[in-house]
Amino acid sequence: MRETAFLAWPRPLIDLPTEAPNGLIESCPGPPFVWIVYPHQPTRLSAITSRWPNGVLEEHRIPGGGLLFSSYLVLNGEPTRGMQVPPVVTPEIGAPPAVAGYHAFYPDGSSFTPAQTFLGDETGSVWQINAGRVTVTGGQLVLHIGPLPGHDGVFDYVRLLNDEGQEIRIEAEDAMFTTGDTYAGLEGSDGHWWNQAFKPFSGGYGVVAQKNEMVPVLTTTIAAPDGEYTLLIGSFKGDHDNGVFGLGITVLEP
Repeated sequence: MRETAFLAWPRPLIDLPTEAPNGLIESCPGPPFVWIVYPHQPTRLSAITSRWPNGVLEEHRIPGGGLLFSSYLVLNGEPTRGMQVPPVVTPEIGAPPAVAGYHAFYPDGSSFTPAQTFLGDETGSVWQINAGRVTVTGGQLVLHIGPLPGHDGVFDYVRLLNDEGQEIRIEAEDAMFTTGDTYAGLEGSDGHWWNQAFKPFSGGYGVVAQKNEMVPVLTTTIAAPDGEYTLLIGSFKGDHDNGVFGLGITVLEP
């Protein structure tokens, strides 16, 4: 919430979406840290106090007595798993910066560790990522897509191109093909991919994950005849104001 961000500055924050699994409490680097939990999150508070039982709980109330939020101070304990996740390495790109905290997550709360990682640059240009050769069996290809820690990420489209030059193409924002999140209509650190209108994007829209938030992994399913294809992913390289963008991709085995 923006009020919390204002009060916490300049301390780093991790904004865990309300609907995110409680397993993601392990993503916060530390201790020490302070959790801010709202009244509608009793199971989140129970998970936190169970994980770090020696913390200090304080309730913050409005003058009439209603509970505004609870804070839970944890000064020591075992490092969280967010500090222990190794960086993803691919031969073409190398290891992305080791940034603990923000990352894409699966419905069970586990972190997204993509099979391939791609980093752009600050040229401010759209980007067609060549993710290499893929094999379609059973009439479909399934992809998991997410941002990389410390980087904004854009998912614009998917193209499958066969050796005869025939193409199958889908737009990232089309819910018929991509699931896993309800896209936000406005920019902001709200725990959802943002469906941004931007003329250079394919179809005028692309979904965006910002580096200061945690978002769900997206699953894209493409129907295609069995065979060999080149997998191309539409994205955005980054710009001077926001830095280098990045994207992680995993092709699921049939």
